[in-house]
Amino acid sequence: MNDDEELTADHFWDSEGAEQEYYAVGRAGVEAEKKLSEAKSHLLTVQAVYTCFAKTPGAASVIRKTFIYPDGSGYIEEEEKVLDGLNHALNPYWLPEEGGRFEFGYSYGYHHSHAPWQGSLIVQKVESETLQGAVGYGRHKKRDGAYVHLRITYSYDKRVEWYTPTGDVGMSSLEHSLRFAASPFMTPNSLFDKLLEEVKQEVYALIRPLSQKVVLEFYPDLAPTNIEEIRYSSGLYKEDDPELSWPPLARYERPHVGSHYNLSSYKSTCWICCGRWEMHKFPLSQLEAVREQIERIFDRLRERIADAARAVVAVEEEIAALRRRKDNIHILHYKPLIYKEFWSAMQTTGQ
Repeated sequence: MNDDEELTADHFWDSEGAEQEYYAVGRAGVEAEKKLSEAKSHLLTVQAVYTCFAKTPGAASVIRKTFIYPDGSGYIEEEEKVLDGLNHALNPYWLPEEGGRFEFGYSYGYHHSHAPWQGSLIVQKVESETLQGAVGYGRHKKRDGAYVHLRITYSYDKRVEWYTPTGDVGMSSLEHSLRFAASPFMTPNSLFDKLLEEVKQEVYALIRPLSQKVVLEFYPDLAPTNIEEIRYSSGLYKEDDPELSWPPLARYERPHVGSHYNLSSYKSTCWICCGRWEMHKFPLSQLEAVREQIERIFDRLRERIADAARAVVAVEEEIAALRRRKDNIHILHYKPLIYKEFWSAMQTTGQ
């Protein structure tokens, strides 16, 4: 509300009280504009917290709108997707998302998303059996070109290992995502930090007891890796003899129950990448309880958004009322100079 833009030299105030009221309303409008800016900032902040939480694993599954066909079909399938997503979100953050295996090429180095690990994996149980195998291949004799069928026999362990994660190694995907959530604002926003911290603490208190119950299954790769290559290879008899290639973990002894393992337990080998992982399966009752609590968090955030939106509307209505009042004062009491001259002339004529 800029008073100078509305007042011109060819007008005058017909009363001192009206002029004072006009400027008082203008000052109130300026303050209301500041309140509106603060209210909009508050609304954007609360919305940002909601969006940030909605993007985290697990919470994203819960908030996804369920599409239910008129006959009810598809509801169970959608429910299963939500609970599966929540189960994955409650498992350690570093587990591979699909198929239980990390991308090819990580077996001999450290993947940036794994390190640093503050904690370890403790061996709970190991089961194994020795399997026998053989691979056949053919070679040509150098002297007469005769084809010879040969085979290599081998044995290896087929093993299942159970681990309990401790420390940050057991941090769930949901907690990891929240812990490292970045503010969308270019400048520090204390309200965003405060509201998000409240969400974090509530979520942490909910899921940390569950993290302590996690047990992961690991199926290490121990069989020869070049069986097909040998089978379809060619060469000369007693000159091009193939050799079996073994995966990195095959040269180490089986882990012992109670042992602690971290990323550097096997020299120059990212051992967690050398096999297939099975995540922990939480009981449905626990998943349902977590989902209900996450839904309550979303409900409270929605209420805060609604309250903030109502506050914005209230200030906008206040500004609109002040503008109407100011316009009325301007129309009724700020008159053209020609009116003043005409009135003065009428008074002189009357006298």
